Amino acid sequence: MSVYPCFLDFEASGLANGSYPIEVGWNLPSGEVKSFLIRPLPSWRYWDKRAEEEVHGISRKELVAQGVDAAEICAVLCADLDGREVYADGGLFDAEWMGQLLAAGKCPEPTFRLCGCAPDLFFPEMAFQVSDELQEAARKVAGQRHRAGNDVRWLVAWLRLGREAGYRADVPKSARWHSENPKPTKSKNEPIPPAPKPWNFSISQPSGIPRTVGKPPRQPA
Repeated sequence: MSVYPCFLDFEASGLANGSYPIEVGWNLPSGEVKSFLIRPLPSWRYWDKRAEEEVHGISRKELVAQGVDAAEICAVLCADLDGREVYADGGLFDAEWMGQLLAAGKCPEPTFRLCGCAPDLFFPEMAFQVSDELQEAARKVAGQRHRAGNDVRWLVAWLRLGREAGYRADVPKSARWHSENPKPTKSKNEPIPPAPKPWNFSISQPSGIPRTVGKPPRQPA
């Protein structure tokens, strides 16, 4: 039975200040993928209509009607990922949205570590043409882009197809964020629930990989 790294992905209401997570997905070491729409808090009001129409296709109305309470999601997520390194390719956006989800769910200290990763570098010995072909094949398996579960499913399928083609997989970390309870950024327009402690940032850069990780999120005043 194949064992996979644990990946995590978010969809969000937008990318501007005041954005918040609207869907989260992750996989277990078996490759099983779980995903949830996130019911927004009353204070989560920012909405990018263009992102709804051109990116994820999720409506605010759908979130309110079908979203799951943050506390319920956090209970499942923290149990599934307990003690693991979890990889996300969304950089500090994912770190901040994770912080918002955990704070909204009043989650106790999570015992997993969230690490940045670069999917294009999973198979360092693979030719670019082969990589492109296998990534395209993985996308056909995974389904529509910009849905959290499908994007995690794509990462799992990409690793599986590369391994089946005989390549040794590596998941280099572009950054590591480790914390007790993360504290998300506070914008001028969006009050956020308090969290006890902020993320601690420990940036590690594999040799030969350009530094793409920006500054940590601003801390509340």
